[in-house]
Amino acid sequence: MKIGLIQSRGIGDIIIALPIAKYYADQGNEVYWPIYEGFVPSFTNTAPYVRWLPVPLKGDWLYDLPLLMLSASDVSESS
Repeated sequence: MKIGLIQSRGIGDIIIALPIAKYYADQGNEVYWPIYEGFVPSFTNTAPYVRWLPVPLKGDWLYDLPLLMLSASDVSESS
């Protein structure tokens, strides 16, 4: 199953939520997570079990754009 997380900014919030992503990945799920594009290089090697989707700083990038990106990745439900 594909799991989507939406916590696009706030590096501390992303770090706090990483165990949630790890739990779902360990259960055999694909975890998709749109985050601010500037953070992606820091997390790519740190959490390779997540498919990081880089979100540019434009428009409504905190929720609506990440939700559209998850939909484009065929993730039907997100948290």
